[in-house]
Amino acid sequence: MFFRILAYLKESSDLVFWASALFGTTLFFLRLCASLIGGVAEELGDADPGDLDGDHEHHSATGSFKLFTIHSMAGFFMMFGWVGLACIKQLGYGHQISIVIAFIAGLIVMILTGIIFKSATLLISHGTLFDIKKTVGLVGTVYHRIPKDGQGKIQLVIDGVTREILAQSLDHCDIDSFKLVKVIKFLDHEVVIVKEINS
Repeated sequence: MFFRILAYLKESSDLVFWASALFGTTLFFLRLCASLIGGVAEELGDADPGDLDGDHEHHSATGSFKLFTIHSMAGFFMMFGWVGLACIKQLGYGHQISIVIAFIAGLIVMILTGIIFKSATLLISHGTLFDIKKTVGLVGTVYHRIPKDGQGKIQLVIDGVTREILAQSLDHCDIDSFKLVKVIKFLDHEVVIVKEINS
């Protein structure tokens, strides 16, 4: 009877490790695919800029450390499962010590994931989002030539971050690449009006 219980526990722990590893890995790659698809949609303009900005502002405003997120839980289950299986199958450890090691490994990954996403949130709040009003009066360099009746791109340093911004000419004249320009005003949340600075 005792050996039957041990055999059952051994088989059960193997199933738990396998289930955890497969569940965590699947969830991790689903979240990765969702992030990639979301990024492509944002680039193509399918996402609502207002919604995206609001979500980013919400996270950046709080800037709080969140341990229990989908990403961190996926990392925990994935690491718990694979480390547990490695301890049993490869290292020959007992099931109890394997569970302890796997739990510690999963917890470490969960904490690291929380730290990484908190840092990413802070990076987004300072590096991706900015107030277009801050560009007025700044001097930058033309990155893509600005045609007289069209748009080009300029590079500006805002809050210590170099950004590429769509720009139009104030005087409706061509402005070649690498010319210095000054932002006179902004047209909307992503386009500014510039004037060439004559040397």
